[in-house]
Amino acid sequence: MAKLVRIAVRSDSAWTTIRVPRQARPVRARRTSLGGGTGWPPPTEPNPENVVYNTYWEVPSNAVAGEETYLIRRGILPDPAPTGPEQPPRDEVSESGLSGATALFADDSEFFWIYRDLFQSGGGYPPNQP
Repeated sequence: MAKLVRIAVRSDSAWTTIRVPRQARPVRARRTSLGGGTGWPPPTEPNPENVVYNTYWEVPSNAVAGEETYLIRRGILPDPAPTGPEQPPRDEVSESGLSGATALFADDSEFFWIYRDLFQSGGGYPPNQP
């Protein structure tokens, strides 16, 4: 019987590492009510670097025991609209920065780039700590 595992991650624009059950497959991400900035009054728009998402991973019933290292970072959806009257249009392409990275989409139109670290070294990237 397959199982679904939840791993909380901080939405970070820089590559960070997470540990995932071996042979797990990313399924979805959902923004949590945790995170979102500090102070009073609370900010109307949370700092995107402080937002926490639950990522969900499907683990097959015949999966080998253990964990794998994945790299993860928040992506930016392509948007050709200019951000202001004097600014040029944004790129129509979003790039991961790592060959072989795939996209994991969240419920709120945000997404993450994820990359399975085949060498399990973490590439010197810091751990993702929500």
